[in-house]
Amino acid sequence: MEDLVPVLVPKDRVLDVYAFLSRPVAPRPDGGHTSEGDRGDDARGLVPWPPETLERAYRESSPAMKKFLDHLADNPGRAVPIVELGEVVGYTPHQLAGTLGAAGRRITNRYKLRWPFAWEKRPEDGIYYYTMGEEDAAVIRGLRTER
Repeated sequence: MEDLVPVLVPKDRVLDVYAFLSRPVAPRPDGGHTSEGDRGDDARGLVPWPPETLERAYRESSPAMKKFLDHLADNPGRAVPIVELGEVVGYTPHQLAGTLGAAGRRITNRYKLRWPFAWEKRPEDGIYYYTMGEEDAAVIRGLRTER
């Protein structure tokens, strides 16, 4: 088990910390690990997931994460603010950040992939926005018709 340390963070920066911690960690040549940095993808550069992997990940997701993904799938290509996603899920932005942190670790460890959506924090309003590409959105919408 990893050693954990408490870190005091200003309340208005908690989402930034969650976003940083949810990034995949890549091995360094010296045997350590390093964050892959900011999202790296944006709405223009989303790489679709293999459909069977996205189906599995969706089915294994929590109800809150499914609502999150459903809303992005219903709005492909649109940058959806975290406040709107929180309303859909029924969570505060901080609760949603916790859900995303847990899901991000599962995605990284279990599927060896990055998010099936892009995210960005816009400097003009300091709010996180999430965008899903049409191909992944179509897979998720198709799963909902199976229910």
